[in-house]
Amino acid sequence: MSAIAAVNSSASSAVASLLSDAASAGTAGGTSAATATKSDQAASSAGGNPAVRIDLSDRAKTILERNKVEQVVAGRLQALVQTLRAQNGGKAASQVSNASSQDQSPTSSAGATPRTTAITFGSDQALSDHFQSLTDAQRQPDGSLPSFTKTESDVLNVPSTGEWYKTVGQGYIEAAAAFNDPSYNAFAQAIQNRQVTVQNAQDIAELNFHNTWTIQGGEGGVSINGASSYNHDAAIFKDPTTNYVVSGSGTVISWPKANAAS
Repeated sequence: MSAIAAVNSSASSAVASLLSDAASAGTAGGTSAATATKSDQAASSAGGNPAVRIDLSDRAKTILERNKVEQVVAGRLQALVQTLRAQNGGKAASQVSNASSQDQSPTSSAGATPRTTAITFGSDQALSDHFQSLTDAQRQPDGSLPSFTKTESDVLNVPSTGEWYKTVGQGYIEAAAAFNDPSYNAFAQAIQNRQVTVQNAQDIAELNFHNTWTIQGGEGGVSINGASSYNHDAAIFKDPTTNYVVSGSGTVISWPKANAAS
């Protein structure tokens, strides 16, 4: 059974090479149609070819895991830097579009019906397993997977602060060398100083945070796309001493502004 696709079209050549050596599945846009890794980032998989089971070596799995993290971090970094520049340039938070959330959610989830109570997972793996279970539920007794679309609203992925530091935070620190940006460097330093706090967006009522996940799949593969919306005029964004960034998965991170009074 293929894992749910959650890599983008910029998957590294190392991953592509590993997959092409393992099977002759077709590709599109640089992403393997046969298999892919899991994460909370919205992304698309290739389609049109039968799913192929691939057994990878431990080394291959390690490389896949590393590239998965790199892809997720790269996507989040682009949006995060945009947000930091806007905040430090004196712009109001409402001037930063939804595309500036860490998960690059490009559209509003206004058309979705929010849950009475949101479902919150504590790790990328738990969220990915949830999506996998939704896919498995569509599988027929003969093992085939007919085309399907499943939409869920208010499904969040909010790690503990400790887990965030080990996974997402560490990736941000490692990427700091690639940026010549004072705002980003200050953020990376805040991570190193353990000054970042992680919160659940649902716990900040005025954010009115909602998200939607659309899972589409079939024998050609499975893709997951996410969208989120929240109140960009919330009071937290006007705090003169603290930076706040809201991700499309419902994680809110905050840390002291570099110019805040000590």
